[in-house]
Amino acid sequence: MGSSLRRFSYDKKASSLRGLILGLVALLGVDAIVIAGLALIVPGPWKMVVVGGGLALSGWGYLLLTGVLRTHHTLDEGSLRLAYGRFRLVVPLGTIAGARHQTSDAPGDGATRVGRLSGPTLEPVYRPEDDALYILPDRHRLVAVDLSQTLRCRIPKQGPVEFTRIVLSLDEPESFLAALEGLGVPVEAAAGSGGRRRRLAGAPRSQAPVQALDALAGAPAALEVHRLVKRYGDDAAVRGLSLVLRSGEVLAFLGSNGAGKTTTLRMIAGLLRPTSGRVRVLGRDVWDRGREVRRLLGYVPDVPFLHEWLTAREFLWLVAGLYGLPRTAARQQAEALLERLSMESYADQLIRTFSLGMKRKTALAAALMHHPKVLLLDEVTNGLDPRAAREVRDLVAQLAREGTAVLLATHHLDVAEGLAHRIAIIDGGSLCAMGSMDELRQSGQGPDTSLEEIFLALTTARGGAGTGPRAEEVPSR
Repeated sequence: MGSSLRRFSYDKKASSLRGLILGLVALLGVDAIVIAGLALIVPGPWKMVVVGGGLALSGWGYLLLTGVLRTHHTLDEGSLRLAYGRFRLVVPLGTIAGARHQTSDAPGDGATRVGRLSGPTLEPVYRPEDDALYILPDRHRLVAVDLSQTLRCRIPKQGPVEFTRIVLSLDEPESFLAALEGLGVPVEAAAGSGGRRRRLAGAPRSQAPVQALDALAGAPAALEVHRLVKRYGDDAAVRGLSLVLRSGEVLAFLGSNGAGKTTTLRMIAGLLRPTSGRVRVLGRDVWDRGREVRRLLGYVPDVPFLHEWLTAREFLWLVAGLYGLPRTAARQQAEALLERLSMESYADQLIRTFSLGMKRKTALAAALMHHPKVLLLDEVTNGLDPRAAREVRDLVAQLAREGTAVLLATHHLDVAEGLAHRIAIIDGGSLCAMGSMDELRQSGQGPDTSLEEIFLALTTARGGAGTGPRAEEVPSR
């Protein structure tokens, strides 16, 4: 292998001690056999040859045993190669979306869930509720590696599994992260700044994401929309709209009826082809690589389309099958989502009997079945009672803490102000303003201005829907 190869050991002290003890035992055993052979069967002239051969065999056995027990992961310019006991996995470098320290004291962080494992594991362990593969000789010096696509492998005892995150225990995590960063992989400096995977059942509740906007500055771009245009004949529903949404960020999308919010979301989701402009999810074009990109997206439309002659549980199983999720993992995820959305008692009822609010919760659960990296929500709290609306807001906050990018179209200004990192206001198909509440106030609205006043001032100043920039100002293709 080339000079760029880097080795990263794990559980160094324990493996060294085991190797030393077993190596010494092997050496003493071989020496005992040699001595016994010399005493019983070897003629005098051959005694020195046998002694030398026995010592050489002992040394070889010692090196073999200690080498096997000091297994290490390797990293080169093309891949990360994981080795743990009998387990081997090659992770192409291009599939690694980011990496970070994983600490057990970060709220909602994946390492907190590591504490629920039975202890340091002798084999890899897959946890479907986290969508993560754990390779843990011990509980310390943890590193989380986030993947941009689903990987599949077979592990002992659990069989074939699929995952989009790997948690490793390494002797020198700083060197490992520095090596990844040197190969162009985004690395988060602070622990807990974007842990991504999903512990939906029993997750801590909060009304707002724990990360401040500045903490997301280094997060990778999950969604990029560039000069998006949609025309219907001579009318333009969306006019040159551009925005960037980062992993772990909630962006509230505000606008009057007919402003272009739903049209924009449908184009991002790949359901409506734009007249011009580009949409990229984790660097992949929605229309050039549609099937691959749609596995990264979750979409809840303003009017959910559900199979109403199925029960909620059956519908989630159906969605899992459409995404090709493993049966056991899919059913565990379905149960976690039903519990998280307080739907356990309705899980076996036909969807056709549900209220609009229950149908919205079912659609949200379905959108989360495959662990999307970008979640598109169109008026998801409409029709929900206050308790259910709070559950959905808490879930969105939890998903953001875990690294999901959320684009939330809503008419509820209090939801936008209390939940979103940034707010985008669209009018007449054009983006009027975008930023945090502080930034919107600093743009000339005054330090004590409410979001309602900002929204009315911006949309009124443009004369309502249909008075944005002319569609002809944006080139079409």
